[in-house]
Amino acid sequence: MSEQPLFVLAYLSGAAALAAWVDVRLADRRPTSWGMIGLAIAASMLIDANIGAVFHLTVPIVSVMVLGFGALVFTMLAGLWTLRMLRSAMPA
Repeated sequence: MSEQPLFVLAYLSGAAALAAWVDVRLADRRPTSWGMIGLAIAASMLIDANIGAVFHLTVPIVSVMVLGFGALVFTMLAGLWTLRMLRSAMPA
């Protein structure tokens, strides 16, 4: 296996693990309404759409490991919150 797919796998796994950890660690601060979930998703989409504009402002490794990783973690966290809200809305 070459280094690039291995890096991508580790990068995504790390982001997913960190998002899951934040969700469990800060369980009392999860959004509790659909409006708050909508704001989290909108913020995630806004960050994802504009992250490329700030990537060139810093050193490439900082862009990828700080800005990109943080945006990916927040996007995964917003998705996890959405899935939790959808599951809680389903009948048991």
